[in-house]
Amino acid sequence: MLNSKGITYVVNTVTSWNEPPRARHQLTKELAKNRPVIFVGRNELGVPRIEISQFSDLLKILIPYYPVDYRLRWRVPLINELYQRWLFRTLSIEFGENAIRVINFDNTATQLFKYFKNVVYYCNDEWLLKINAKSEFVVHYWKFVENQVAFRNSQA
Repeated sequence: MLNSKGITYVVNTVTSWNEPPRARHQLTKELAKNRPVIFVGRNELGVPRIEISQFSDLLKILIPYYPVDYRLRWRVPLINELYQRWLFRTLSIEFGENAIRVINFDNTATQLFKYFKNVVYYCNDEWLLKINAKSEFVVHYWKFVENQVAFRNSQA
């Protein structure tokens, strides 16, 4: 079971903590200097479950496991929506009331706003290039959902 005590920031991403440092990693480390933070990484392949490891006194790394690889899940609308509902519902039950702010780096996280009230969408990647998606369908899907995420963020 997740330990929800004292969580104030949740950083939602589509990358692993072990990848080369990016803005999401830097922001997480800076926030964790003064307050509890949980970093939600991309899903790994496996039976649905969540594993948490303690990185430092104020920083926990959360790894969701899901039966569909993140590279496919993230590009297929129905699978991605089912994954998000499972993940965000689980996170909101465990520490939603303690999360002061969710910082979202996932351009497809349309379900996040149903489970958390204070969300900031941090758009620092260019997902709408065909080179990133390798498919016109995925480019259109990412454009559609990123517009929804940005719009919902502006409504908060």
